[in-house]
Amino acid sequence: FEKLGIDFDGTEFEKFFREYLFESAIPEEGAVEEWMEKHPDTATHPAVQTAGLLTSTARLWGGQMSPVQRQSLLQAMRDIGAAEAAEKHEAIIKHLNNPDALDELESGDQSWKFRLKARIGEFILQHGEEF
Repeated sequence: FEKLGIDFDGTEFEKFFREYLFESAIPEEGAVEEWMEKHPDTATHPAVQTAGLLTSTARLWGGQMSPVQRQSLLQAMRDIGAAEAAEKHEAIIKHLNNPDALDELESGDQSWKFRLKARIGEFILQHGEEF
């Protein structure tokens, strides 16, 4: 680590690593949808569509997803092994009009968000040839 200019370890290193991984290896919100627009020849492939759905949660919170699309998103989370994230999203959806319940949901452990992002990254890497 010294040769890399990293002079910390333990929890501080884990925080650094997770932030770096998040910024470098995991697609940003909407990145796959943008890819699909620029590469229409691959946009219809089921894996590409699933990746687009998984990276479009802003549409969910912005009220731009139909109930069918919401259920498809939650199922896609389960399909890639992120059942905990699907459960959290279901709970958040259920309590959107209850600020106290939302605060309680957000006050707990949020590591599920990182695990979801990691699963999405794994899914995209596994299906890289479809992109």
